[in-house]
Amino acid sequence: MHPSPIVVAVATPLVAIGLSWWSFLWAEDGATPDGYGGVPWEPTMFQAEEARQPGMRARSRMNARTCFDCGALLLAAAVPAGMLVGGAYSPNGWVWLLFATFVVLAASRAGCGIVAVWRHRREDAFNFWFSGDMNRLYDRDKARRLFERENLMPIWSIFNRRWSETLQNPDINEVLRVAPKRGK
Repeated sequence: MHPSPIVVAVATPLVAIGLSWWSFLWAEDGATPDGYGGVPWEPTMFQAEEARQPGMRARSRMNARTCFDCGALLLAAAVPAGMLVGGAYSPNGWVWLLFATFVVLAASRAGCGIVAVWRHRREDAFNFWFSGDMNRLYDRDKARRLFERENLMPIWSIFNRRWSETLQNPDINEVLRVAPKRGK
């Protein structure tokens, strides 16, 4: 059983235009799923927020690119959807297959974009903690394993706007025991 061709032909370009519009909001407002756009009002939060801004801006651009790409793919899917409604083509399996191909491409692009943003945020969180003299004193890979064990950050946590408040610093004694740079 196929969905109604008219519903598909109308909904597909509307969703595509909505995603493209949303991509501009990501890019202009600078908001990300894990942070608000603009500057917070509490003065104590300003310094921490200011330090996170470069990573948040990068993730905002990644979100914008993902939304725009998905919108473009769904707009391409609107062509076979329109062919389903038009009188020139009968709604056969090939047209549905072409439509489904574009939808699957858009969904896979969205999935890859979400994973990329999640990985970037995890890297940003680690770099926020592993900074200053830590590069000189500790092994980065071993310290990363300790940090990631303390801060699991599953993929669904990408929508937590207060993610930085939940970060736990590993115990310094554990870092000294596991991750020192020896002989340097």
